[in-house]
Amino acid sequence: MGASFFIVAGEKTGMILKDLMRLLDEVAPFTMKEEWDNPGLQVGDPSMEITRVLVSLDPTKEAISRAIELGAELLLTHHPLIFRSINTINRREYPGDIIYYAIKSNISVVSMHTNLDISIHGINSLLAQEFNLKDVEPLSKKENCIQEGAGIGVLGELDPAQTLDEFLKRTKSILRNDYLRVVGDGSLVIRKVAIVGGSGGEFISLSRQRGADLLLTGDLGHHHGLEAKRIGLALIDGGHFFTESTSMKLFSRKLKDLFNDNNIHIEVLYFEDESSPYGFY
Repeated sequence: MGASFFIVAGEKTGMILKDLMRLLDEVAPFTMKEEWDNPGLQVGDPSMEITRVLVSLDPTKEAISRAIELGAELLLTHHPLIFRSINTINRREYPGDIIYYAIKSNISVVSMHTNLDISIHGINSLLAQEFNLKDVEPLSKKENCIQEGAGIGVLGELDPAQTLDEFLKRTKSILRNDYLRVVGDGSLVIRKVAIVGGSGGEFISLSRQRGADLLLTGDLGHHHGLEAKRIGLALIDGGHFFTESTSMKLFSRKLKDLFNDNNIHIEVLYFEDESSPYGFY
């Protein structure tokens, strides 16, 4: 990571939330978000002192309960709690129930969503590192972006090349998901890989155009599979939850390094027990 990722801080115990938000903005500027998105402070007091952060994919009641249990003042999530304007906070309806619970429990909630997707320090770059991809570049570059080289998805080289079967074994291990949906023959040699964490079916054609042998993403439908098969692109549906929860776990480790390197005394924890809303039978 470049020097711009780090902000030197003096000796301190914790950090005021508004200052922590500025630090997170250095990692993944909130203004890089997609127009429809709403990352940033969802619930909380900007003047609250933060000494412990719990990182999770989703802002659920279970995540807030774990934050309370662990003594974390801040729940840092990927998915926002509030996507659009709301007129009423009803404790018996979503998202009012979670907003109410967070406020009552004095837990602040901050999300880093599409800004973290797009950032060069974000979820796709972290997955690329985990898969040991080389010469990584954005799959779909964002023009006029605050960060040079930022974009949606990543594209990188496998060195050495692997068969699809070999890459699938690695994917199951990294994502902790034994139920992958796949397009392609297991003996296919994979040299160039595209990764779009979360939902990336719209990038099938672009991945092939950019020379990818394989696209790893989630939320794929029947017609996505047909399209990939037609153009000769191997496809792995690793699941929206599994691709992004893995990324957030990796991101929590990066935050630990960031705080340690800057002498910031904030403990970073990851919600290990978070699970997909879907089961497998």
